[in-house]
Amino acid sequence: MKNICVITGSRAEFGLLTPLLKRIQIDKKMNLKLVVTGSHLQKKYGNTKKEISEENIKISKKINVFPKLNNIYSTLESISIGLKKFNIFFKESKIDLLLILGDRYEILAPAISATFYKIPIAHISGGDCTLGAIDDTVRHCLTKMAWLHFVSNSNSRKRVIQMGENPKRVFNVGNIGAERIKKIQSLSKKDIEQKLKIKFMKKNILVTFHPVTFDDNSSSRHLNEILKALKKLTNTSIIFTYPNNDIESYNIIKIIENFVKKRKNYYVFKSLGFINYVSLLKQVDCVIGNSSSGLLEAPSLKIGTINIGDRQEGRLKAISVLDCKPNKNDILKVINKIYSKQYKEIIKKTKNPYYKSNTTNIIYEKIKKFKKPTVLKKEFFNIKNYY
Repeated sequence: MKNICVITGSRAEFGLLTPLLKRIQIDKKMNLKLVVTGSHLQKKYGNTKKEISEENIKISKKINVFPKLNNIYSTLESISIGLKKFNIFFKESKIDLLLILGDRYEILAPAISATFYKIPIAHISGGDCTLGAIDDTVRHCLTKMAWLHFVSNSNSRKRVIQMGENPKRVFNVGNIGAERIKKIQSLSKKDIEQKLKIKFMKKNILVTFHPVTFDDNSSSRHLNEILKALKKLTNTSIIFTYPNNDIESYNIIKIIENFVKKRKNYYVFKSLGFINYVSLLKQVDCVIGNSSSGLLEAPSLKIGTINIGDRQEGRLKAISVLDCKPNKNDILKVINKIYSKQYKEIIKKTKNPYYKSNTTNIIYEKIKKFKKPTVLKKEFFNIKNYY
């Protein structure tokens, strides 16, 4: 029986991995070892480990490495603590394959530890670009430590190969979230209103704004420009979700909480869970912010996206994604465009460049057939400029 270790450190990551985790868990030839870390274990971010239990997925280990403070020093300290704790975990556990997703810094420590213990790593969503965030650097680091690569598009596959990875181990499977969001059974408008205790208006907007990690002290300024624009709207429900637990996230949370509590028809949630999030997404007119969800998943439902700033710069974008500078007047202009007849015609033609119909199944089958090599030897290819 193969021991497959999967690391999850955030609500979004787990929501995407859920169908794959369930398939591994029931497979008699595989033993799922799910390690929970990061914001899952933090009350401030919704204590989202309970969502894992609600999905009847067994947690094998909880490793708390959350930063004590919301600054660079504390974040780096959490990574060093993670190295120590994951060192012990991998030393004591027999792992045949480590499966990781994305670009979060919480995943660095287990990936480094697994690399030194010569444990093969399967990485989902490598090769993407987000030039406005430190996640871009983290993602490429994880790619170079990985053995199997499940990328979301042909550009990302090319980029991973240009980084020196063997093309035979780089699979273009599409984005796991773009697939799941189309298949999930969501709640009705009435049910989601009752469950979340919200009230939809004539117009409805979902806002998710994360720290701009490569641009010092700009996150608050960008967010305040968004809020200035939202204040001008009438007959509109505005629903906020918490940011990732990056540097500056505490300040973003404080600004949002203070903004919402003074206004009617404004709501904020620490964590919605994937089903609630998709259910909300189906009822809103657009998503505003700088979250990857607006680019990777919203187009699958033909929902408009207003992408603020350059955090997601470098990603493929559907025609439904409207880029916008972090400026109140520009944001208002783009919001008005969302409601125009012309844009409504555009949204009907939207195709998600990340969508493939069989993403989860392909990853599952590749993992199932995987045989741990005796030597993890990296082949060398001519490395070109991959931007």
